[in-house]
Amino acid sequence: MVTRLRPAQLPLRLRLTLWYLLALGLILLLSGLLLYWQVQRGLLSQVDTGLQLAAAQAAANVTPWNDGFTFQNPDGSPALARLREDIAIRLLSEDGTVSDSLSRAAEAPVVVPTAGYGTHTDGDDSWRVYNERLHLPVTSAGGWLQVTQSLESMEQTLLLLRLQLLWGVPLALLLAGAGGYFVASRALLPIDRITRTAQSINASDLSRRIDH
Repeated sequence: MVTRLRPAQLPLRLRLTLWYLLALGLILLLSGLLLYWQVQRGLLSQVDTGLQLAAAQAAANVTPWNDGFTFQNPDGSPALARLREDIAIRLLSEDGTVSDSLSRAAEAPVVVPTAGYGTHTDGDDSWRVYNERLHLPVTSAGGWLQVTQSLESMEQTLLLLRLQLLWGVPLALLLAGAGGYFVASRALLPIDRITRTAQSINASDLSRRIDH
């Protein structure tokens, strides 16, 4: 029959160490989650800023054409030439059909346009999308300017951060547990001496004294 130790039956130094590890573990867990959330938010904010700047530069080269829109002289804009390497820039009609494109990222999906930012997931791939409404100058008709960028680089950074947290937190707890047990043992050493002295005092030997 296996006898299970209750927490109160564990040595005091071990109980102190376990409580210390529990408190430290909760602190590290909350700190890790907060750090991960802040890094994720910061990276996504950088992507959104890049998409908005790309949309502003692309919009400056948009011109009406055949009841829709097209890009005017895109090859003559060095800024757009750099953008198209990493960002898909497209002009969409009202029904979401592509009317013109600057994208060299052929794998970038065409997403149903909705004003503002959004994240589109296609299988294992994730994309950040920014849509901006366009209006023809003389009619109520219009279209959309859509810029899309892959989130692969951001996801790789977050994966590396998760791996560092998964390795770092247990290692920190292991080192802290060893240090905490050592400190608890040193702190309780006088109490151990008092206990041993008290146990050695009996009716046949009353000469032993407990130190101040």
